[in-house]
Amino acid sequence: MDTWSAVPRRRPRPERRRICHAEARGTDPIPFNPSTRIVAHGLYRFTRNPMYIGFALWTLGLAILVDSAWMLLAVPIGLVLIDRIVITREERYRERKFGKEYLNYKRRVRRWI
Repeated sequence: MDTWSAVPRRRPRPERRRICHAEARGTDPIPFNPSTRIVAHGLYRFTRNPMYIGFALWTLGLAILVDSAWMLLAVPIGLVLIDRIVITREERYRERKFGKEYLNYKRRVRRWI
């Protein structure tokens, strides 16, 4: 008998299988795939870019954990690049695709927290 066979395993609940709230709402959370709808629930009520914020916080935490000044410096540089290059392009695409609905969402929800 190996060590792990004695550890009880829980079956995943169906809601835990979702990658994020966007996927649960019927659209793909991967930024490179086409959007099918505007998600304004969950974290998307507070920020239009929760995945980018999560990535920045994860990188910041890792930089502190490994005591890397270069990685710490990369976080704000990466955020500026994402903001200026990626997010502006994504928002132009969504404005063309969803029109007034997305413009209203932009007025209600901030880009960053």
